[in-house]
Amino acid sequence: QTFHTSAELDQALGMTIADIARKLNVTYESVRTWVRKAKATNAAPAPEGGEGEPSRAELITANADLAKRLREAEKVIEVLKASTAFFASEIRRSW
Repeated sequence: QTFHTSAELDQALGMTIADIARKLNVTYESVRTWVRKAKATNAAPAPEGGEGEPSRAELITANADLAKRLREAEKVIEVLKASTAFFASEIRRSW
């Protein structure tokens, strides 16, 4: 079930079935089957979440937003690592 949910969310984020299959280390056909089932299930109106619970659409949107923020944070971390290495090398040269 976790793989199915991951595959569905990854596809919502724009990943291809082949990319998802590689990421999850499963066959292309497995992911394609999960996607078909998810689309068939989602064709019917999904019940909204219970009291105080977000709907499925809200969860997918929030997940996509969090994934985007994570990618941005990872880019910032890479810049900070490069900056740290640069300044460390500059300090070493000045000694």
